[in-house]
Amino acid sequence: MASVFAVSALISLSAQAAGTLTAHYTSPLWNGSAIPAGQQCAKLGGAGATPGLNVFDIPAGSGALLLEFSERSGANLGRFIYTLPKGANSAQIPGIASNGGLPAGIKALGGDGGVQYTAPCTPGGHFVIRIKALATPDANAAVQAEGRLDMGKLP
Repeated sequence: MASVFAVSALISLSAQAAGTLTAHYTSPLWNGSAIPAGQQCAKLGGAGATPGLNVFDIPAGSGALLLEFSERSGANLGRFIYTLPKGANSAQIPGIASNGGLPAGIKALGGDGGVQYTAPCTPGGHFVIRIKALATPDANAAVQAEGRLDMGKLP
């Protein structure tokens, strides 16, 4: 029992030790309330891409940002690593199209059949972005800070 307590206390301390990232959308069309028109999946008539992001308060020594796009229910829409320039404390990350080339400095993690980002496709679903500052450009690297943005609800 004591070892279970020690492990859970260690996890809690690790989570508390991570800083907080601040993130904002680069476009006013993304307001966190509703997915903008046209940014849904092709099945629903859209040509969705991820929103562009401005990320601030990146801790010194961070090597990358992990971007995780998902539905609140847990469905994964895409995961990406953005390699930070040395010494960066902020970053502007461009939108990422569902298919096609990736912007410079961005690497897709996984992907199904060439799809790197699956645009929101569940009417009524709520979608979020989790952003993590990592020590190195490795998805399993130590998390130095975290942030979250609501993408909005798909009408």
